[in-house]
Amino acid sequence: MPTKKPNVIFVTTDQQRFDTVAANGYPYMITPTLDGMIAGGVNVENCFIQSPVCMSSRASIWTGRYPQNHGVTTNGIQLPKSEVTMAHTFLQNGYHTANIGKLHFVPHKGEGRDHSINATVYSGYGYEFNLVSEAPGPYPDDYMAWVEREAPQYIDGVRYRLAQSVGPESMFDLWDFQAPEDIHNTAWVATQTREFLRDYRDPRPFFLTVGFFYPHPPLNPPRSYVDMYDPAAIPMPAQHPSDMARSRYADISDETWRQMRRYYYALVTQVDRHLATILETLHATGLADNTIVVFMSDHGEMLGDH
Repeated sequence: MPTKKPNVIFVTTDQQRFDTVAANGYPYMITPTLDGMIAGGVNVENCFIQSPVCMSSRASIWTGRYPQNHGVTTNGIQLPKSEVTMAHTFLQNGYHTANIGKLHFVPHKGEGRDHSINATVYSGYGYEFNLVSEAPGPYPDDYMAWVEREAPQYIDGVRYRLAQSVGPESMFDLWDFQAPEDIHNTAWVATQTREFLRDYRDPRPFFLTVGFFYPHPPLNPPRSYVDMYDPAAIPMPAQHPSDMARSRYADISDETWRQMRRYYYALVTQVDRHLATILETLHATGLADNTIVVFMSDHGEMLGDH
């Protein structure tokens, strides 16, 4: 039985619905890793976010405070650096604190900003080490710097259509990732996490947040994950035609709804696969016996339900 403080890995996805895990009673989903975590761990079935949008919800998760208290009531408002995050708390209690991937405490654009997202921008939130990737493609960050350095021939494939795929309509702008899967942002987050675990030598326990950007749009998974899902087996959104009559979504076909959900589910399955590689590395390094792994999403997604 371990007697020292446990390591903690806090994994988040972005915009992932509660019903995208097979073990929770949704057999059309392909999530063997999450199913295994549920079978061998604690499944929190009554957990409610404090805001339905990214920045506000994340601010509440990291600070434990309501939006009206920390001030981030919607997207586009920076989390004040006077707020105490859970990273601060772990740091003050003898932990090494690190982040890999998405945090989203800082707006992607704003007055006086050069649109770059990096560890300097995120100083003051309690992290000693930070590899930041907020939105793969549009803004310079650690992920895009890695692509430009390690695989420059794929930079156009990574950025493909991203400038045009914005706003609510981006949920219907579907395409297959235009580069090898190991260049995809989901794969990058997992790769950097595995390297962190293999290279960790600090005598302190670690608190590591792992932020997957997906299944947030753009819905651009590698094709192999799309092919795992049969469109005919995908449930239609729960909606009443009269409720949608004056909506811009009123004329969307059943086929379009199913394809949108198919690509969204594919991104969930891709995250699940790469989460498995992180857990495998935990075991291979001998860290698993003294590491707590938490998995959650910042908020859900309507996917046409109305």
